[in-house]
Amino acid sequence: MNSIEEERSEKTLPAYERRYDIDWLRIFAVFMVFIFHCARFFDINDWHVKDSDTSVGITVFINFLGGVGMPLFFVISGMATFYFLGFVNAGLYTKARFVRLMVPFIFGLFTHISIQVYLDRVNHGEFSGSFFEFYPQLFNGLYGYGGNFPWSGFHLWFLILLFVFSLITVKPFVYLRKEENLENSRFF
Repeated sequence: MNSIEEERSEKTLPAYERRYDIDWLRIFAVFMVFIFHCARFFDINDWHVKDSDTSVGITVFINFLGGVGMPLFFVISGMATFYFLGFVNAGLYTKARFVRLMVPFIFGLFTHISIQVYLDRVNHGEFSGSFFEFYPQLFNGLYGYGGNFPWSGFHLWFLILLFVFSLITVKPFVYLRKEENLENSRFF
């Protein structure tokens, strides 16, 4: 290999190494979210749809899962961001975060979450009729303020928060990813 090829190979991005530990943490966290939301039908707190039989034990269980699950998701997201910024610049990272977080949020708001609002209204006796009769009413005011539009995203709130955190922390993560900062750091 001549010196030009050696110099070029030194400047290329490092080979991508799959982090299976992060993948398994993500799988575990998603499973916990599934269990958490299935249990919400039976806790003693108010929720969109409730069963008539509730349990204090289930309430303690979901409080535990909620206290462990969301911090775990933020740690996983932070780790993924740190490694992703080793391969892309801040601009491409921000565009990728918009596509991966805000596009599903907007799509879900008008599809999946609208069904949740409908079930909430039917379960609480605030609407009777089909989903298709309800859908035009989805745009009458903001949910929580006398209306129906789920501005906070209900179960998709995490996507908004993660996107905002991504915008706020992109500069510190880029700084931490710089080679000279990695070499001088005791943490990495």
